[in-house]
Amino acid sequence: MRRLHPVAAVAAVNAAGAFAAFMKDVLLAMFLGTSVQADAVALAVFVPEMIGILLLGTAIGTACVPIFAKIDVLDGRAALADRVWRTGGQVALLTIALYAACLLAAPSIVRWLAGGDGALEEATYPLLLIVLPIAVFYPIASVGMAVHQTLRSFLLPMAGPILTNVFMLASLSVLMAAGSSGQSGIAVVSWALTFGVAVLAAALWLPIRRMLRRAEPARDNPVDSADSSIAPRLQLWAMAGQYGLLLAGTHVVYLAERFLAARMETGAVAALNYAFRLSQLPVWVYVGAFAAVMLPQLSRQLALKQSKELRDTMLKGLHNVMLITLPVTVLLWMLREPVVELLFMRGSFDRRSVLLTADVLEGYALTIAFLSIGAVALRYFLASQSLKAPTALAFLGSAVAIGADILLSARYGVRGLGYGAAAGAFVNMLGSVILLHRRIDLGGMIRPALRILAANLPPALLVWGLSAGLSWLGAAEGFMLLLVHLAGAALLYGVVYIRLLRSMKLVQFGLGERVKWRIRW
Repeated sequence: MRRLHPVAAVAAVNAAGAFAAFMKDVLLAMFLGTSVQADAVALAVFVPEMIGILLLGTAIGTACVPIFAKIDVLDGRAALADRVWRTGGQVALLTIALYAACLLAAPSIVRWLAGGDGALEEATYPLLLIVLPIAVFYPIASVGMAVHQTLRSFLLPMAGPILTNVFMLASLSVLMAAGSSGQSGIAVVSWALTFGVAVLAAALWLPIRRMLRRAEPARDNPVDSADSSIAPRLQLWAMAGQYGLLLAGTHVVYLAERFLAARMETGAVAALNYAFRLSQLPVWVYVGAFAAVMLPQLSRQLALKQSKELRDTMLKGLHNVMLITLPVTVLLWMLREPVVELLFMRGSFDRRSVLLTADVLEGYALTIAFLSIGAVALRYFLASQSLKAPTALAFLGSAVAIGADILLSARYGVRGLGYGAAAGAFVNMLGSVILLHRRIDLGGMIRPALRILAANLPPALLVWGLSAGLSWLGAAEGFMLLLVHLAGAALLYGVVYIRLLRSMKLVQFGLGERVKWRIRW
């Protein structure tokens, strides 16, 4: 993976998707603020998001990539086409059955999530019925994404969030222009989201038949296909089950957070949702690009027994992700309140909403680096189809997070939920790196990691001093002043950070050339 232009291309598409999602969140915050309706939308969407996207969709789609890549390398394109269509049909049947079960259990699900709040329960139930089909559409779409990634077509799968968010953006814009109330408009927004996911599934599957009919690429190295005798169907579902269990262990934290937030002050669930999505943007844009490109690459390297290339891919991925996510983590933690105020404080999103969201973001910002490093390390275990230890680690991290959530929220309120998430993410990240070190040598990682950490200290102190000075002078109020404050802080941090990285010979810039990241491990 010497050239990272696929990562850059995918990151650019991810950035466009993140911008669309961000604009959707801004309009939703303007439209609903942190009201009961905002909590209802967050809870209703959470159910199909947890079941269909975070668990089933992610598990099945991710499991398909190494299996499809192995079939393509060892058995050829015809065998891949057969497996793709069979898997798509099986996923459709599974998700339809799951949808029917969720439909029957919907009243009980809403009653439990709402925590006995009658108004919240009444607002959430009809929305859940609207968005529940997402649990069918997204897993089907995820199989299509896996096919595109296996065939090294990354842009359309990564453009998925653009499609889904465009429909929500359009519906919110029309509702706000028409002056509709939050209560009457939330159903329209929910229908727009469901329709967007259905369009995404169709857009991914329509070109697949043509893609699978293309001429099979010539193979540089002859490959012994003895390993291909393992039934791919059983292998795929076994891996999907293992990864689904891992995701369940990880994402049970989200359920616990919303369960606790629903029993706090009004708007806590919505604030949690805004803070969570804001903290996930860097992970989505940059780390998501690396993960999308790395997984099929690692799977092919394992199938071809390219040990050295595989180790280089992992080291470069970890190094580059640390270079980017550590400064983003520090900046968002220090500037959380002005960031939330600049992005969301308009319409129904008032000063109380800003403070509530910033409180949650205080801890959530710390998860950016932890989740990013853990996600890159996990790609190796997904590619090698060895998920037992990472699954146990996921449950351990979740137990730590939930325990911290309960203890800290009892003392610090909604702020404690963010720090609970950070504690669990740190445990998961640390364990993932230790497990990875047992598989490939990461002994030379300590020194460059410490140097990257050291490079973040001087710019962090400068930005802290700048923010403290502006706050003391009262010069950071109003949209334009906030914008100048944040832009100046980011520029100051970036210039000092890059200068330090160059002096440490961790990166090299050529004038008029693209950035080259030098690995000194």
